[in-house]
Amino acid sequence: EKWRLATFVDTGISTNDYSESWKVGTGVGARWLTPVGSVRIDLAFGVSEDHVPMRLHFTLGPEL
Repeated sequence: EKWRLATFVDTGISTNDYSESWKVGTGVGARWLTPVGSVRIDLAFGVSEDHVPMRLHFTLGPEL
């Protein structure tokens, strides 16, 4: 009961020139719930960018 699994799809753009295309990513993750916040590890895959095959994200603490 202290473990959670996650799947996600993310899309967005960060630019001053809106002629660029939006970036898309997807991934899976695990959450371990602790008294001081969750420990989160996510493996993200770039769908719209072939040169970034995957990224590992590690987060510790409460969600804001």
